[in-house]
Amino acid sequence: PPPGAAPPPRFKPAAAAAGEHLLLFGGAAADQGYLGDAWVLPAAAPAATALGFRKEILVTTTNGGAVTAGANASTIRVLVNTAELVESARLGPSCGDVRFEAPGVTSGAPATVLTHWLDPRPG
Repeated sequence: PPPGAAPPPRFKPAAAAAGEHLLLFGGAAADQGYLGDAWVLPAAAPAATALGFRKEILVTTTNGGAVTAGANASTIRVLVNTAELVESARLGPSCGDVRFEAPGVTSGAPATVLTHWLDPRPG
């Protein structure tokens, strides 16, 4: 692609942060055809803060203690008003861009991406 060009809109592409760049590959176009193009885009922010919207959620136990990983890990229910986030353009309509992370165990350690499931028909 020519310098400064923007990729066309797409659904569920593969993407990765690499240094000062965002690598974008494929996905599906509005006509539901598959895209096989690749883009190297300048990152708008460092990879650690590149997500457009973040909201911290503090999870505690019923007695007020912090939930920890490992032997004490458990399944928790988190309610997120996705309709509000979609309407404010902070979340894609498919909600496929939702990501949950647990902070690193020590200061400066990388976050752990958490496995999650979104109910397609909540309520």
